[in-house]
Amino acid sequence: MFIAWHFELLPRWAVALVLLRELLMLVVGQWAVRKGAEIVVNWPGRIGVAPILAAPFWAMIGFHTFALVLLYTGMVLVFWATVLYGRDVRRQLARD
Repeated sequence: MFIAWHFELLPRWAVALVLLRELLMLVVGQWAVRKGAEIVVNWPGRIGVAPILAAPFWAMIGFHTFALVLLYTGMVLVFWATVLYGRDVRRQLARD
């Protein structure tokens, strides 16, 4: 993603959102686990990673529109996964 950022292969705002989401998941995920929540990887998150990681490759070889479709599709999936993670953690922590 840093290559995509440096060479502006993909929109920087989208790359920034993806990176910020990953940072958020790292920090909040560790906090939730310390509080006793169990975080189980969900399918939207699993499926969303592949198009996000493939987008810079397709942009580098000149398939820019396809790369954007992959990036945006992956973003929808991983942000959906983030909402599902939040819902699950909130439910688990509310039980305690």
